[in-house]
Amino acid sequence: MTQTSSGAPPSPITAPHRRSAGPFLRAVAALAAIPVGLVGLTAVGAAADPTDPAVAVPTPIGAAVVANGTPELPEEVTVRTAAGATREAAVEWDTSDLVFDRHYATVPVAGLVEGTLATTAYVEVVPEDLAYFIDSGTAGQVSTSFDAVAALEDGLLNAASDKAYAAGSWGYNASGYDGTRRPSPYDSKDKASNGLYGINNSALPLSYTLSGLEPGTYTITAGVNEWWSGPRTLRAFASGAGLAADTPVGNQVVVNSSSRSATLSGTVTTTAAGDVTLNFRRTAGTEAPAVSWVAVARGTVAVDTTPVVVAAPTISVPTGVYETAQQVTLATTTAGASIYYTTDGSVPSRANGTRYSAPIEVTSDTSVQAVTIRNGTASAVVTADYLIDPVPTSPYTAPPVGRTWYDTNGDSIQAHGGGFLQHEGWFYWIGENKAHDRAVLNAVSLYRSQDLLNWEHVHDIVTTETPGVCETGLYPSAALASEGDECKIERPKLLYNEATDKFVMWGHWETENSYSASHVIVATSDTIDGDYEITGNFRPGVGVVGTEHADPTYPGTDGLWGYGSRDFTVFKDPDSAKAYLFSTEDHQNMRVYELSDDYTTVKLDTSYRLFAGGHREAPAVVKIDGRYFVMTSGQSGWYPNQTRVASTTDLSDPEGWSDLSLVGNNTSFYSQPTNIITVEGEAGERSYLYMGDRWNSKKLGTSTYVWLPLEIDGTDVSLTYQPGWSFDPVTAEITTPRVELVSQGKPATASSETTPASRANDGIVTNLNLQGDSTNYWQPSTVPASWQVDLGEARDLARIDLSWRSWNGSESRSTYSVYGSLDGTTWERIAQREANRLVAFTTDDLEGTYRHVRVDISSVKNDHNGNDAHWAAGLVEVQVYAEAPPEPIRFADVADGDQFFTEIDWLANAGISTGWVDEDGTREFRPLAPIARDAMAAFLYRLSGSPDVQLPEVSPFTDVDPSNQFYEEITWLAQEGISTGWVDPATGKAQFRPLEPIARDAMAAFLYRLADEPTFDAPATSPFTDVATTDAFYAEIAWLAQSKIATGWVGNDGTSVFQPLNPVNRDAMAAFLYRYVHDRG
Repeated sequence: MTQTSSGAPPSPITAPHRRSAGPFLRAVAALAAIPVGLVGLTAVGAAADPTDPAVAVPTPIGAAVVANGTPELPEEVTVRTAAGATREAAVEWDTSDLVFDRHYATVPVAGLVEGTLATTAYVEVVPEDLAYFIDSGTAGQVSTSFDAVAALEDGLLNAASDKAYAAGSWGYNASGYDGTRRPSPYDSKDKASNGLYGINNSALPLSYTLSGLEPGTYTITAGVNEWWSGPRTLRAFASGAGLAADTPVGNQVVVNSSSRSATLSGTVTTTAAGDVTLNFRRTAGTEAPAVSWVAVARGTVAVDTTPVVVAAPTISVPTGVYETAQQVTLATTTAGASIYYTTDGSVPSRANGTRYSAPIEVTSDTSVQAVTIRNGTASAVVTADYLIDPVPTSPYTAPPVGRTWYDTNGDSIQAHGGGFLQHEGWFYWIGENKAHDRAVLNAVSLYRSQDLLNWEHVHDIVTTETPGVCETGLYPSAALASEGDECKIERPKLLYNEATDKFVMWGHWETENSYSASHVIVATSDTIDGDYEITGNFRPGVGVVGTEHADPTYPGTDGLWGYGSRDFTVFKDPDSAKAYLFSTEDHQNMRVYELSDDYTTVKLDTSYRLFAGGHREAPAVVKIDGRYFVMTSGQSGWYPNQTRVASTTDLSDPEGWSDLSLVGNNTSFYSQPTNIITVEGEAGERSYLYMGDRWNSKKLGTSTYVWLPLEIDGTDVSLTYQPGWSFDPVTAEITTPRVELVSQGKPATASSETTPASRANDGIVTNLNLQGDSTNYWQPSTVPASWQVDLGEARDLARIDLSWRSWNGSESRSTYSVYGSLDGTTWERIAQREANRLVAFTTDDLEGTYRHVRVDISSVKNDHNGNDAHWAAGLVEVQVYAEAPPEPIRFADVADGDQFFTEIDWLANAGISTGWVDEDGTREFRPLAPIARDAMAAFLYRLSGSPDVQLPEVSPFTDVDPSNQFYEEITWLAQEGISTGWVDPATGKAQFRPLEPIARDAMAAFLYRLADEPTFDAPATSPFTDVATTDAFYAEIAWLAQSKIATGWVGNDGTSVFQPLNPVNRDAMAAFLYRYVHDRG
C-alpha cells in the first residue's frame, strides 16, 4: 500500500493499470449539451425562421478536456427565438487567456451567439483515464459536469452522476448520510453547489462504496464546500480491496463561512479486487462531513489542492472629485490573468464588461469596477468612484447644488458649516476649510460675492498658526490642550458689532480626538478679512454652573465646568443691536443665550434650555416680520435627517416657542442646516436662502453645499428642492426654473409591495420619527424591484427627485435606472445611477416626452460596509417634474372685456406676439397701431411653427438687408410664395417695404396663400360693396369672408364694407389669425 498527497502543479500521469482507450478517450475533448426545463418551447426540429432573433440558450452547455489540452466547443448551439421556436445558431467562443491546466477546475468560456446573444460553456478539466466522476447530490437530476466528463472518458465505472448504494454496484451509503443539498433553483452546471452531508455530532462517516476497481494505484480527489456557516473539519479514509482499514486519503481540510471551498486528494494502491469504501469523517467540532464531488483517476495524478488565489486589480486613480478628465490604469500581480471592467455600475465578468487593454479615460461621473480573472476564477471586485466637476469657464448663473462649487480662482470653495454676513455691498461667506480631508483645524476661510453665485476667496482668517488657537484659553494648565496640539473649530459664524466697529467670529472648539470639551471659541478683528485675535475659548457658565457632562480640559475640582456647547449658531437681530447664541448643550438639549454688548461672551443669567430632550443640533436662525424661526436637525452623525422648525415672537421668553414642525423632506435633501441667508435688495426687499452642508465623511474636503430658496408665510415654512435658482442683487428676487410636479397622486404600481406603491407619490415626503426608520414609504418585498407611475398624458420631462427610505445613522444607498415610455410597453432608459454612492436623496435631469416613468432598483447596499441591505429598500417619494407651460403673457393696454381680448390673449400665449416690454417691466400690445409688413411676416412665420429656413446669401428684396431683425421671416414669406413684394420693371428687382403698414386686401392675399390657395369659386356678386369683382384681390377677399375670417363692417342699410386699402390694426390682425386657426369654414 502507498499513499501520497501533493499541492504541486500537475505532472505526467503514472498508470500501471489502464483500460484500453475507446474512441472518446482518444479525443482531446467532447461536448455535452443537456436539455433542462424546456417548458413551453417548440420541439427541436420544428421549423424555425432563421431571421427570428435568438433570445436565449435554454440548455446549459458543458464540455470536458484533459488537463493542458484544448477543449472542442460546438460551432452551433440550440437557441430559443423571440417567437418561441428553437433552432440552431452559430456561436463564437472566446478562449483567450484561458489555460486548462488545473485538474478538476470548472472553467467558464464566454460565447457570443450570432454576434448578439451572450452564452457560456462550462469546461471540466480532468486527468486522463478516470474511473469515477461523481457529482454528489445530483441523483435523479441532470448534471452538466458529469455528462460532459462521461462523453470524454469512456472508462468511467459510474453510469450516473450519483446514486444510493445497492449490492453489487456503487453509490453513497445510507449509514451516516443525513441529507442532500441542492440550491433553489437547481444549478446543473455547478458541481460545487450540490452535495451530500452527514449527521452532526455523529461518529458515523459519510461514505461511498466504489466497485469494479482493478488492483493498482489510484488518485482519489474530493471537493468539500461549506454551504452554511461551519466550521466543518474532515478527512477522507479508504478501506477494502487490500487496503489497511482507514487508509488516509490526502490531508485534513477545514471549510467555513470565510473559506467555503477546499479540495482533498491523495493516492492509494489496492492489491486485490473488491469494493473500496471511501469514508469522510469529522475530525473536529460538531459539524458533519459534507462532500460536493468525488473523482477517482487511475494512476498517480498530482492534483493541486492549494486554494486558488487571484489578486484583485489595482486602480491607479483613487476615488475622488476631479476638475479634469482622468486616465485610469488597471494592473494585477496574478500572472496569466486578465482584467475585466465596467463603467455602468454593473459587476464585471468575462461575460459582462470590457477586457482591459489600455488606460480608461474618465470624462464624466463614473464608477469603474474591475475584476481579475484567471481560468474562470475571479478575484474580489474593486471599485473607484469619480466625480468629474470641471472648473467653469464662465461665471455661474445658478448654484451647483450638491456639486463642487469653485471660487473665482478655480479652487473648490472650502466654507463648510458656514456663516453669512452682508456688509457694505458684499455678501461674505465664512466656513471650515476641509481641503486636508480631516476633522481637525486646517483654516477658517472667508469668501465674498456680489451675486451669491460667484465667490472670491478673501483670506484664511484663522489658521493653525493663529496664536493660541489650540490652547484652551481659560484653562492654560490643562494637559489635554497645550500650545502646538491640534484642535477642531467647527461651524464658524461671523458678526459685525456696530458699537465697537469690530468683527466677531464664533466657533465650536474641541480637542483633536474628542468632543468632550464642548467649548466656544471667540476671535475678533478690526477688519472683516482679519487676521483675527483669539479672545476667548470656554464653556458658557464656566466657574458658575456644573453639569453631568464633565469638561476634561477644566483644571478645577469644583465641577463648575459650565454648560457644554457643540453645534451652534450666532444670530444678530436685524431690528436691534442684540445678538444671540443658540447651541447644543449636550446630546439632548439646546440652550439660548443673549450675547454681551460686545458680542464676545454670553449673558448667563437670562439663558434657557430649548427643545429639552429633543436631541436637536445644527441650529439656523432668521427673523421675518417680527417672528424668529430656528431650524435644527436631529443627531445622526454625518448622515442627514429630517429638519424641524419652531418660532417665537420673543427670544427672551422660553415659553413662547411653538412646537417643532417638519420642513423639507425626510433627509433635508441630503443636507444639514448651517445658516439661513437674509438678503436685502436696494429698496429693502428681503429674500431668504437655506444653507445646508452635504457631508462626505469619507473625504471631508469633497463635501458639497445645498442652498435652496426658503419660503416663509406667517408661521408656515416651506423648503422644496429647486435647483437652478438665480438671484437679482438689486431686487433680492430669487427666480427658479419653471417646472411642475406631474407625478403626485397619479396611478402607481410596483413589482412587489410590502407597503403600497401609492405611498411613493402621495405627497408625504417628511419623516415623523425623531430617530430610526422613515414613516411613510413604498417598500418592495424583494430586490431587484421596480416602481412606475402613469402621468396620464405625455409630458416633456425635466427632472426626477427620489427621496429614499432612510434609517438615521445607518443609511443605505440604492443603484437604479429610470425608464420612460409612451405606451407603458416599450421603454427607453432616460437616466441611470447603477454606480450610485449617494444615500438619502438623488436627483436626475431628464429629457424627452413620456407618459409613463419607471424606476428600476437593482441593488441596495449598506453605506457603512457595502453589504447587501435589501431589508432597507424603499422610496419615500418619487417626484417627476415636467417643463411647465410658459407664464401667460398679459398686456397692460389690453383689458379683459376689450373687443378682441380673447384673440390677443391667444396670440400672445401661442408665442406669435410678445408685444413691447416697457422700462417698468410691463408689456404693451398697442392694439390700435397698424401692423407693419415685417411684423406681419413674423406673425405668419410663428403661426406656421417657425420652420427652418435656408437663408440665401443675397436678400430676395433690395430693401431687406440680411442684418434685418425679421430677415429670416421675410425670406421665408418670399420662399413660400406668400409675398412677392413690388418688382421694378426696369431692374427686375423687388422691394418688400417692411415698415409700411399692411393693407387689408394684401392681408387677405397673404392668408389665402398661407392656406395653400385652396380651390375656391368666387361669387358673382361681391360680399362687400367696396370690393369690386374685378379688383386685384377680389377672390382672396371673398374667400376670407366665406371662411368667416373677416366680416367687414355692416352699415345701417345692411350692406358690408371691407375697406381694402385701409391698414390692418394689430388687434384686428389678432382676430384674423385667431379665426384662421379656430373658425375657418
